[in-house]
Parts: sequence; C-alpha cells; structure tokens
Amino acid sequence: NKISSNSFIAAVIFQAVLTVASFAAVQSGRIEEHRMKETGWVSHDLVSEHEHAGKRVFYVMIVALVVSAAAIAGTKFQFPLQIGALILSIVIAGMITITGHLGGELVYIHGAAGPGQSVIQGDDSSPLLLATEPE
Repeated sequence: NKISSNSFIAAVIFQAVLTVASFAAVQSGRIEEHRMKETGWVSHDLVSEHEHAGKRVFYVMIVALVVSAAAIAGTKFQFPLQIGALILSIVIAGMITITGHLGGELVYIHGAAGPGQSVIQGDDSSPLLLATEPE
C-alpha cells in the first residue's frame, strides 16, 4: 500500500527544489512591489493580492515538503503521509495557477510592466497594446 521509496525520494527532492523556487519568486516579487509603489502604474491592492497569493503558495509548499519528508521515515503512517503529500501537491498546482493568473492580469490588463511594455507581437510585428490606462 505504499509508493515506491525511490520514486518518493525523487519526488521529495523535486518538492524541495520547487519550494526554493517559490521562495525566490516571492523575493523577486518584493523587489518589483517597491518599483510598482514608486511608479504608481498599478493599484497597490492588486499588487498585494498577487503578493499574498505567492506567499500562500510558499507556505503550503513548506507544509507539503515537511509531509513529503515525513513520509520517507517509513513509519506506519507512511502511506497516509504519501497520499497527503500528493493531495497537497494538487492543491499547490491550483494555487500556482491562480497566482500566475493574478500576475498575468497585473501585466496584461493593468499594465504592471509599465507604459508600452505589456505588449504582444501581431502577425505584422507591430505591437498590440494590452494594458489599460493607469487608474
């Protein structure tokens, strides 16, 4: 009733790498948050919503990493811990999707990249502005 130990150890290592990446993303967001405050291009509330979503992802990833690491211990709770880690990973995937969506809205709807920066290239290579005017 348990998942292969070698496979699960690899999953825990991958979870650790993703947790470090999540921490790096939160830190880079803090740097950009200060730039957003200075420029006033985007509402502070919108930036904060994305920032808090990113922090929640990081915190849940830490919990998932701890649960995953505990599942390696080989106790009688190993299989339930493995299932818990799997469920947390699915929850994290949804949280990352929401956080990414909020970040995409910041750039492509609210113009967080700055004036004229949130663009895509059309077929004729002319930029198509997606950002709205700052409020």
